[in-house]
Amino acid sequence: MDTPDAMENTSWEDYEIPQELEFVRGDTPKEIRNIIQESLDEHRAIRASRLQTQAIVVRTTIESSRTSRNKNQPELPECSSIISARSTSDSECVTNRSASSLSVSRDSATSLESEGEDIRFLRPPKVLSRSQAHSSQESLRTKANTKTSFSMAALEKRLHESQERTNKSHNLYKLLPGRKRKSEVSLEHQMPEPTSYECTSCFDEVPDKKAVDMPCNHKYCSPCFSQLILTATSNEATFPPKCCLQEIPRMTMREHLPPKALAQFDEKALEYAVAIGNRYYCVSPKCAKWIDTRVARRMNGILECPHCAFKLCTTCRGPQHPSNEDCPQDYGLGPILDQAERAGWRRCYRCRALVELTSGCRHITCKCRAEFCYTCGAKWRTCACTEADQARREREIAARLARFEADQQAEEEELRAAIAAVEHAERQLREEREAEEARLEGQAQEMTKREFERLQNINDHFEHLRGVLDRIRLQQRQAIERRHDREWDEIDLMKDKLESPDAAAERDRYAASEREKIVAMNEGSIKALQRKFATEMMETITRHRKDQDNLMSLTVDDPDQDADILKADILQELMPAQELERSTLKAQQGREIAKWKLRGEQSLRAFDSKMVSLRMRLEEAERINVHAKEMKKRVFADTKWFQAIFLERTVMLGEDERMFIMSGSDAPAWSKAERDSSATMIRVKVEGSE
Repeated sequence: MDTPDAMENTSWEDYEIPQELEFVRGDTPKEIRNIIQESLDEHRAIRASRLQTQAIVVRTTIESSRTSRNKNQPELPECSSIISARSTSDSECVTNRSASSLSVSRDSATSLESEGEDIRFLRPPKVLSRSQAHSSQESLRTKANTKTSFSMAALEKRLHESQERTNKSHNLYKLLPGRKRKSEVSLEHQMPEPTSYECTSCFDEVPDKKAVDMPCNHKYCSPCFSQLILTATSNEATFPPKCCLQEIPRMTMREHLPPKALAQFDEKALEYAVAIGNRYYCVSPKCAKWIDTRVARRMNGILECPHCAFKLCTTCRGPQHPSNEDCPQDYGLGPILDQAERAGWRRCYRCRALVELTSGCRHITCKCRAEFCYTCGAKWRTCACTEADQARREREIAARLARFEADQQAEEEELRAAIAAVEHAERQLREEREAEEARLEGQAQEMTKREFERLQNINDHFEHLRGVLDRIRLQQRQAIERRHDREWDEIDLMKDKLESPDAAAERDRYAASEREKIVAMNEGSIKALQRKFATEMMETITRHRKDQDNLMSLTVDDPDQDADILKADILQELMPAQELERSTLKAQQGREIAKWKLRGEQSLRAFDSKMVSLRMRLEEAERINVHAKEMKKRVFADTKWFQAIFLERTVMLGEDERMFIMSGSDAPAWSKAERDSSATMIRVKVEGSE
């Protein structure tokens, strides 16, 4: 029985859309007809595209698997049918073929050790259908071959171990090429550990004592380390010097850098510690060094370089200006000089400082100890000015200040008048705006009233359409349920025509018991044959081992030949010949067992051919069960399609209503029948809610 989770995993979109979803009455509004048709067309187009995509994916998967299977097929080695015992290449080829093709004798030898294991050859299936019987035979045949290969592998392992023990006992391994002595292997493991490291930069070998250790465990040679520090100090973007994003400690630099390079690093560290906007550099082409303001001389906006004694302006950072000129980048000096000109202030001819005379005579002594005349600004005792000239100048200054204040008052009066005019204009604009706002508010209220009526009409119209869509939904669901009832009745009728489950079960038990007898007889024959073949294989292996032992015990009469070398040569020729004999015996045994298996399969096929009518009845019952399961899936798919399409129709109707509202159009006029139907639906809803 299908669980709800299994039904949920059903790909219901692969099924056809129920035709009942197209049924509508003749008096259905045009809007509903269009929505029904559009929803069906859209889902059919999506379903067709999905099925086409699935077909393309399946076809591509089949082609790719077929191509990969052709590429992965192994090529069988070509070997000559006539094999010489003294030919090395032929013996290797026969060995490869024997390792891949013959496996029955190995299973035979191993089966003597595990008599309790069941071969389970040709297990009878639970349901006697043709496809299941064939798949059961294939799986059991594969299982038997797998067990046979495992058993033969164990037999081969024991054979190789015995040969290895024989060779070791006669000291023949030392004569084979490519083998190392124990003394050579021990010397390789006793090599001393290296005492040098590779430089991370130049990849040269550096002695451990001369290597520079980094916090990240990297090693540098002294030249590369000095170049690393020099590169980092030459560019502020790479300062401070780092390795693997870890800053190199100054202690490491002090141990491995010369004093001059360390002093250069310290100077750059002080320079880069100052913000870029606060740094001063010497503008002399011969110097161009950074100026440390803590030790440099500063006076009246002039900075003196401590390296070359060159003087520069602290405002523009250029060379020092002449004593009678101001810095052109001192933008706040102009307004101050204008105010000084109006107030009659004077500037010192030496330090260019402004001096204001509040009381006293015209003889001025500046803070720089310079003396000058306040009347004309010249150096003291170099002019012919008198106190009368100073008094006249003070009167002119007072008159100039009075005119300036009068001009300022006039400008303020004009500004106040302009402000009053602007305020008057703003007041008029505000009054006009308020009047316009009142008029627009009235229009907005009227438009709001009309818009409310329009929205109400649209809402009533689409409520009527929703009621029609609900009626159609109920009618189409009832039509789908009636079709499902008819199909279930047909399935129940077909099930009634079948025989009872007890009789079918009794026939199944009888057929299974008869088939078990045939299988047991075939398995017994195959087991006996396998035990016989295992005995033959063990006798052959014992004889081969005895031949090898006899070879090792032979004595050589020729004193010119080394006995061990001669025995090793004979052993290398004897082992491929013995392997060829075992492979041939294994192939013969495999063919005999395959014949017995084929006879067993033929007897089973003869029995299965007698059960054709039974299988046909079982297949008919199976088809009915499959049809019932498919009917459940189709009912589930119809339900899903019904829900999905009506959800889509509801969304489409809501989208039409939204677009109708956004467009600003009025609701369409209703006919008398539609108006009466809508009123009836509204009355039914109200009564139902009460």
